Amino acid sequence: MQKRLQVVIEGVIQGVGFRPFIYKVAKSLDLKGFVFNTSDVVNIEVQGEEENLNNFIKEVIENPPPAAKIAKIEYAEIHLKDDEDFQITNSVVKNPSRIYIPKDLCVCKDCINELFDPENRRYLYPFINCTNCGPRYSIIEHLPYDRENTTMSDFQMCNDCLEEYNNPQTRRYHAEPNACEKCGPEVLLFDSSENFIASSKDAIELCKKLLEEGNIVAIKGIGGFHLAANAYNDESVFRLRQSKKRGNEPFAIMMPDIESIKEIAYVSSEEKEELLSVERPIVLLEKSDNYNLSEFVAPKLKKIGIMLPYTPLHYLIFQNLKINALIMTSGNVHDEPIVSSNDEAFEKLKNIANYFLTNNRRIRRKIDDSVVFFALDERLIQRRSRGFVPEPIEVPFKLKEGIAFGGELKNTISLSKNNLIYISQHIGDLKNKDSFEYMKWVYSDLLELLSIKPEFVACDLHPDYLSTIFSESLNLPLIKIQHHKAHIASVAGSLNLKDKSLIGVSFDGVGFGEDGNSWGGEFFLCNGKDYKRVAHLEYFELPGGDIATKEVWRIAYSLLRKYFGCNIPINFPVEPDKVQIIDFMLKNKMNTPTTSSIGRLFDGVSSLLDLIQTTTFEGEGAMILESIASPLITTSYEPIILKENGEFIIKLEPLITDIISDIKYNISKEEISAKFHNYICSIILKVSNILRDAYSVEDVILSGGVFQNVYILNRIKSILTEEGFNVHLPKDVPINDGGISFGQLYLASLLIS
Repeated sequence: MQKRLQVVIEGVIQGVGFRPFIYKVAKSLDLKGFVFNTSDVVNIEVQGEEENLNNFIKEVIENPPPAAKIAKIEYAEIHLKDDEDFQITNSVVKNPSRIYIPKDLCVCKDCINELFDPENRRYLYPFINCTNCGPRYSIIEHLPYDRENTTMSDFQMCNDCLEEYNNPQTRRYHAEPNACEKCGPEVLLFDSSENFIASSKDAIELCKKLLEEGNIVAIKGIGGFHLAANAYNDESVFRLRQSKKRGNEPFAIMMPDIESIKEIAYVSSEEKEELLSVERPIVLLEKSDNYNLSEFVAPKLKKIGIMLPYTPLHYLIFQNLKINALIMTSGNVHDEPIVSSNDEAFEKLKNIANYFLTNNRRIRRKIDDSVVFFALDERLIQRRSRGFVPEPIEVPFKLKEGIAFGGELKNTISLSKNNLIYISQHIGDLKNKDSFEYMKWVYSDLLELLSIKPEFVACDLHPDYLSTIFSESLNLPLIKIQHHKAHIASVAGSLNLKDKSLIGVSFDGVGFGEDGNSWGGEFFLCNGKDYKRVAHLEYFELPGGDIATKEVWRIAYSLLRKYFGCNIPINFPVEPDKVQIIDFMLKNKMNTPTTSSIGRLFDGVSSLLDLIQTTTFEGEGAMILESIASPLITTSYEPIILKENGEFIIKLEPLITDIISDIKYNISKEEISAKFHNYICSIILKVSNILRDAYSVEDVILSGGVFQNVYILNRIKSILTEEGFNVHLPKDVPINDGGISFGQLYLASLLIS
């Protein structure tokens, strides 16, 4: 019996070969009808025998294209029509209610096989792609995702490419970036004075030789430029570090395959799967005993960020390359956004790169590499950008259209539409005009792309953040969300925990508190939209304010002075005249803001152990402290928690006294670090037990930058689970300040609903 169905599908279904997939399934089942895109859904009408229609729906749900992600499928029987065949018809533009924008995808295996096949017409062509792979979000001008709405409209397809593009039986049917050497983008090599050297295959071969010789090459990729260098060459890596003004912040590297990675790092099955995923993020891996890269790649750290090639150009560069590890760091000047245009690259990177491997395909959106790590086999996101953005996160209730502007560090912005929240690509630290202007550009771009007209804006409490100042200028209803509440809300929102009573543990470096102090070691009791702080780390002073986050010896001295007075019990490794100035500031309470930050406590302890006195990037002291912690030590410093003025206060004097005692008795730094890490876990367990007994709450959220520390995260998650708690970590949202905007928007939406 003949029937006809109307099928509407929402999700990540544009730019992933979905219409050709529907066409092939329909044809294989002898069905008639048509399929077309709108700005937000795929519409299908399909007619045939009932059994074939059932098989059609089953195949669509169970075996969609690799990069597709079906969020919702609805179908209903409609009247029969007189279709003679099944067709793909033209897209229809309409005002979308739910938008799923295709993300940039790594090159697929089929294209790689063609890339290295001498008989294929795209042999060694660095822009090979198909419906299963290639640039998407970075080249879209506006929706729907059709070629004329992308930067590939600059290139007119040759007859061969056009034939593929119009043939539903090919892998390149409506592959919008479709191109070949005859008609597509071209690779070009220049020196730092913008002198042209070579193009196409010659440019790539020369680039390889230049990298082998120790040169720094700026290479244009999907979302911007990388700065590439030989990761084994001390001189090259050190020069790159110095010219980028990067301090000791670790570089990410790219290696050609899993086997190469295993030569220098330990790789679990979950980490391997993530390295090979279509997102191709940087994965933080533990260095192995055979690690032999330059000491300047990731100084003093146990972990290194590694990614696999994700563009055809990357594969071509590694082909027959004499080295198997390249620095692939963002092409930018320190604290500025990644550069994406050729002109911008020549202007800003000419004093860093010796050569430039560019191309003539425009990048519409700057987008950095994503960064992930694993704790107890669970993937967590440190930077959510290429490969993940702009895929939205669904919440279980309808949202007003709004926008949130995040914090100052690791800034992102988030926007809401219907029941979806979109987190922008990584913007960076809002510390200069360029970063601030980029944030404003991303805001305008996403408003247009997502067709959002915000009804409210959410931001941080800190009055001096550029994101707060900009939010206040928008003339919209403004909701300010405390930083650490936003951290907790980012987890509650991403995991649909709105209706649960929760203990929220938010540990990080800094966040403006509701009492005017700097918070960072906070416990909340959360019910729906009500977040109440119930416990925190004892306040201590930061002499000089923000400068203490760099000169961490100031924090160490402040802690010693607080608990030992003038009788400093250890030889303090800082010049006496500097110490006298800090002493004067503390005595007279001059520019000595107070904090409850666990992150700043880490800084102070790293200084007490003389691991570092002046940091070169945020969190450096904590990362070094984690790197030396002995996994064999199970003992802990004993946490003392007292109730004062209705809140539980974690007292610091016993901790600092015990650490100083261990230093005086020559206990190893490795053991002291482990006992300190175990102490942080003990705090969380002890306070959680107190709150469970008082409020009958068994669900615990962990969020904030401190939980990028895998030693702590692995241990506390295991301990809490063994004690009967349900432990929740953010899903698809960065665990650090990159998730703040999502948390702000989610909690603000609850508060105004």
